[in-house]
Parts: sequence; structure tokens; C-alpha cells
Amino acid sequence: MRTALSPLLVLALLGFTVANQAQAQDDFDDLDFGIDDENWDDSAEEEEADEDLFGFDSDPVEDFDVMDDDFDPYVDVDDDDSLAGLTDRLGPEDMAQAEPIQAGAKTATLRYDVVGKQPLADNYPVDVVAVERDAVVVELPVLLGRSRAGFEGDAYWLTAEVLSDGQVITSATQWVGRISLAEFGPSFAFFKMLTPVTASSGSLELRVSQSATPDSAGTPLFTSSVDYAL
Repeated sequence: MRTALSPLLVLALLGFTVANQAQAQDDFDDLDFGIDDENWDDSAEEEEADEDLFGFDSDPVEDFDVMDDDFDPYVDVDDDDSLAGLTDRLGPEDMAQAEPIQAGAKTATLRYDVVGKQPLADNYPVDVVAVERDAVVVELPVLLGRSRAGFEGDAYWLTAEVLSDGQVITSATQWVGRISLAEFGPSFAFFKMLTPVTASSGSLELRVSQSATPDSAGTPLFTSSVDYAL
């Protein structure tokens, strides 16, 4: 008897459960939340949530200005009031005419004449190229050769000394070999030295010598002088 009633009991319980769920759904649908289900718009709810959370209007912008394909910022920029305060704008023509910024003086060709001049001789004067409160900068060019083909003998060291009242104040030395000379044009050694001075004006002497090694005694080539004034 128990075995025969078990299927009937299961069916009865299943029918009771389905009926209860249907009744619960009907009761929920009868509740009045003050909302018109037929005219409900989910987008309005989402828009309001966006405004509350982020503080902006989520409506898509449909009236903004689209930049034309032929827009020229250098020509049409004056029509934009938002850029009215900008000044000193450079257009393409201005950029093309602007000179490049250089760290030093403009590049120039060598201005020294070599016609009739012998290498390692007193060919050019000493220049005072700068002065300070207690120092001067002197520069002396020395002709090494008119071309590489004219170089003969072994490499050597060229030394220039600056003297004041017979005392060496500063000096500079340069190694000179065949590879040091330009192949087709004249080559020079430029001795440029800052020399402290003790008087507001005076005279400095430059003595140039040649040696086989930097430590050996040099053979005097020539002596030159220059006057200075602070």
C-alpha cells in the first residue's frame, strides 16, 4: 500500500508547489509602485543614474562643430575666439624663413692668406680675442703647410709659450704629422690661450718652438708680441 501511494504523494506535492509559485507571482504583479509599466523607459533611469554618479549629462552631443578637412590652423585660427588671446604665432612661411639657432659663431672659411708664406714662420700677428678683469685671451695661427703633399720628414710637436716680463705664464702643445694636414688646402695650428696679467695694460710675448717629443728641448722657430689693455 505504501509503495502504491508514493507516486501519488509526489505528484500532489509537486502540484501544490507550482500553484503556490503562480499565486506568489500574481500577488507581486498586483502591487502598485506608482509606475506605469506600459510607458516605462529604461533609458531615462540609466541617464538619471549617470548624472547622479558622474555629474554630467549623458545625452549624446549632436551639435558640435566638426573640423573641416581643409582646416588650416595658421589661417583659420583667428576665427576661433578660444584662441584669441594667443600672440606671436608662427606660420609656415615664418618657420621657413627662420634662421637655425647656432651655439657659436656662423661657419666661415679661413681668412688667412698663404701666398708667399712659408710653413712654421712668423706669418700672422697675435690677436687679443677677449679680456677679463685680470686676464686676456690671445690667439696665434701658425701655418703648417699648404697641403698634405708638401709635408716632409717625421711628425713633431709644436709648442707656443706666452711670456710676461720674460716669465712663461702659459703654454700649449700640438702634435703635427702628415695626417694632421688637409689633403688639398692649407692647414693651421691655432694656439688660443688665456693668460693672467697683473697690469691694466702691457705687452705679451709669444715664443713658438718645434721638438721631436713633448719633453725634449725645442728648436726656436720665431717670437711675436702683442699689446693689450683691459
